[in-house]
Amino acid sequence: MISGSIAFNIFLKEKEFTVIMIAACLTNCFGAIATMLFCLKIYLGLPPFLFMIVSATVTDTLYQCFIMLPLMVLFAKMIPEKIESSLFAFLTGLGNLNNLFISNNLGNLINLWVGDNLNTLEEKTWQLFAIQSVCALLPLLFIWIVPSRA
Repeated sequence: MISGSIAFNIFLKEKEFTVIMIAACLTNCFGAIATMLFCLKIYLGLPPFLFMIVSATVTDTLYQCFIMLPLMVLFAKMIPEKIESSLFAFLTGLGNLNNLFISNNLGNLINLWVGDNLNTLEEKTWQLFAIQSVCALLPLLFIWIVPSRA
């Protein structure tokens, strides 16, 4: 995350938020596709361990840097004075609700829909990552809502 923060400050600090958000969606999609390839045992000529490290670690770190840093900067610029701490606490609470509750339960529902269980785990897991790849691009439909730097 430190290297991602440094990279953000050097290369992305002056870019439009929409460009960074698009990069985040594409990075997330690439990571899901790479994990799907890993499940299908397609390693693109790399040893499996190295393939997973390169794909998952790099894409997850970049995604977090592309999402969290610009979002916090944008949020800080939009919040009225004297209520920053309350709204940042609210934002943190929403993030925790999403990460700890909503995403887990939504994942369980998708598992039920696909029919993935311990008996079919090896043959159906790639389908879950295919769904994740498509869902990673859904925020692009709402990118027009993000305000420009101006």
